[in-house]
Amino acid sequence: MCSTAANVLNEWIELKDIKKIKEISTIFYSSGFLIFEKHDFISNYLEVCNSLSIELFNKIEKYLITCIHPKGVFSNPELLYKKYIEKTEQIIENYPLDSITQKFYKKILIILKRNQIDLIKHFDELD
Repeated sequence: MCSTAANVLNEWIELKDIKKIKEISTIFYSSGFLIFEKHDFISNYLEVCNSLSIELFNKIEKYLITCIHPKGVFSNPELLYKKYIEKTEQIIENYPLDSITQKFYKKILIILKRNQIDLIKHFDELD
């Protein structure tokens, strides 16, 4: 996400227009890695969603979590999960304890670790 796009999306967030706020989440579906690269944006996004309504926050949070799964074919998916797990652990350390952002990334960390274990089991079964 280039800085111009981020600025436009931040303007949408600041307007607190629920329709536009919902549309923002769709950007992350095809580029789930942005959730890790733009965690400052995600933090602000989640905070605003939460301030508008808990229902909106829950919907956006669930949708963003579905976006984190690596898409496509990777030569080493285990390494990709390891990279995402390390990045998520770093992000968690940057936010206050029990903040909305930290809780969100802790959920992502649990899912990534579970998926990594499932992936390893799958490859072990193939051997």
